[in-house]
Amino acid sequence: MSTRLLTDNPSAFKTLVDDTTSATGLLRSQIVHDYWLMRGLSGIAAALSEDGIFRAGLTNKDIKQGRTMEQLPIKGVWAFGGGTCLSAAWQVSPRWSQDIDAAIIQPPGSSKMSFKRIRAKVTDVVADVLGATGETTGSSSITHTYFTDYEGPGLKVDHVLETLPAEQITSSSQVAGLIARCSDDPDSLCEEFPELGGFVLPVILPAYIASNKLDALHRLAATENTEKLRGRVRDIYDLYHIANNKTHGDQCRENVPEWWHQMNRGGGPLVDRPKDGYGASPIFLPGSTAYEALRSEYQGEIPRVAIGEPPPFEDAIDAARTLDLP
Repeated sequence: MSTRLLTDNPSAFKTLVDDTTSATGLLRSQIVHDYWLMRGLSGIAAALSEDGIFRAGLTNKDIKQGRTMEQLPIKGVWAFGGGTCLSAAWQVSPRWSQDIDAAIIQPPGSSKMSFKRIRAKVTDVVADVLGATGETTGSSSITHTYFTDYEGPGLKVDHVLETLPAEQITSSSQVAGLIARCSDDPDSLCEEFPELGGFVLPVILPAYIASNKLDALHRLAATENTEKLRGRVRDIYDLYHIANNKTHGDQCRENVPEWWHQMNRGGGPLVDRPKDGYGASPIFLPGSTAYEALRSEYQGEIPRVAIGEPPPFEDAIDAARTLDLP
């Protein structure tokens, strides 16, 4: 495998960025940002196993007893998620995304220190592969790491603690960035410049990502946090594409009634899922403050990040609503 980086060849970098800009209709700066995001993900893929499992370290006693790493307790499972995963891994929602979202899934009884250690190992890898400085804020179950002081644009990696069994909500998938996906020969391009894609990561299922998005939107609407609700308008675009994918949409419809009360539901006040499902949330009620705020924001934001012609807001919100109806 090649160890060269695309940025070592400024002429090739410029040509590929320009070609991808033309192919996607996005801004050049967005393509450059996506390159550096993929470079961070490629470092994570090189450091992790494809199942994302982190185990306890071997002790001298373990070695004397002939135990192997595979026999040691699982401390957590790292998995790529969020809107970037929907685009770069599942290729189910064609849009630009600027952050890396990830879950650290811990088995019952695990120490919260395990979450901190796994997060630190992953963010140290990203800092190293980017040549950046990372600063982490947050809590014992949700963190935000900001990477600055390097050649590329500012990048953020978010981690959340999840407790549902990893085998229920994760899979593995090949990942590819925008440059690779727009190439006429992505396999050859990724072989020459591996940071562009072709590597495999553990990933969160689109159905589970959709469940989290439905819950986050509903909580913000129910608590009348219109400003933050506007900031999540891309969720409507993502939910539209998941709803229109039979496999992922049906999996969400089947499982969200069981998943919603077990998932990490973010900071702020907790709000129960409506008794008739998230489809009964104010976000889906025409004329409500939440609906109108999302509609207004959608018209300005989604054309800026979508690849291709986005669906009208009314089509997107109606499709998203079908993901959790009685």
